[in-house]
Amino acid sequence: MKPKTLLIFGARKKSIGDGVRKMWTDMFDGEAITAGISGEEEFTINLSDTDEVKALIEKVQPDHILCTVGRNETLEEFSGHLEPWLADHFDTNVIIPMSILSAWLEVGAPDNGHFVVVSSNSAHIPRSGSMAYCSTKAALSMAIRCAARDLQKAEMGPVVYGWEPGLVKGTPMSAESNGTRMLGLPQGIGRRALAHQIVGALGFGGAEYSGVLVRLDNGEV
Repeated sequence: MKPKTLLIFGARKKSIGDGVRKMWTDMFDGEAITAGISGEEEFTINLSDTDEVKALIEKVQPDHILCTVGRNETLEEFSGHLEPWLADHFDTNVIIPMSILSAWLEVGAPDNGHFVVVSSNSAHIPRSGSMAYCSTKAALSMAIRCAARDLQKAEMGPVVYGWEPGLVKGTPMSAESNGTRMLGLPQGIGRRALAHQIVGALGFGGAEYSGVLVRLDNGEV
């Protein structure tokens, strides 16, 4: 059987995407191709440009797609301007992942493929100073559920689902969003542990994941 190709959007060093890339090649001897805006991925592309995303998908012809793209900044980093703060987070956390799915469907996603996003348990847990992040991750999780339902009804396309991790230790985002998590235990899960779960589902999971958002956070509340 030909090894499957995984296309990962968002895989800067020590990120969740980077961990999945390494584990995918180790576990399944498949190819993992990375794309994003950090400059550390194999392809540097404008994720907001649908034509550019579509062209990359046509070039790679992936069996599965993982989108780990996310933004988490405080209102102060936007000079206190609420509207651009919310809008920019919505663009990154919701529109980009769903546009990638739309582009893959237009190109021709395989029926046994997986489209997977990394959302957050912040879709359920309010955090101080994180209105933009929490609300847009909640929107992403619901968009994935709705998209999976629509595709099931149409009997087309890949299995669509996502993960809602809590604090993932050692990732760039956990370092950059210091102070937005609730104090006290638990202190987060390991990046490798999360990558193992994601890769396992990609390799062995099927239609049972459709529309599911798997919350993996050590019981954080």
